[in-house]
Amino acid sequence: MANVGQTTISKWLNSNYSPKVKNLEPLAKALGLSVGDLIGDFGPQQELLEEDKRLLALPLKSKRMLLRILEAIDEK
Repeated sequence: MANVGQTTISKWLNSNYSPKVKNLEPLAKALGLSVGDLIGDFGPQQELLEEDKRLLALPLKSKRMLLRILEAIDEK
């Protein structure tokens, strides 16, 4: 959906590589997010929802696992 190879996504998930600026918009669109939401730019006046706080508090390993689960669901 973001027109990015599986190898590149794997590198992102393993923190070996960060998305290039040109990939941010397609990636955000594929995830149903704005680029600001994707990079964590919530702005000074936007409050986080309780669900957002819980997701942000997850350990990195759990966040990666959740992303893999979401990707697997999206592939089906």
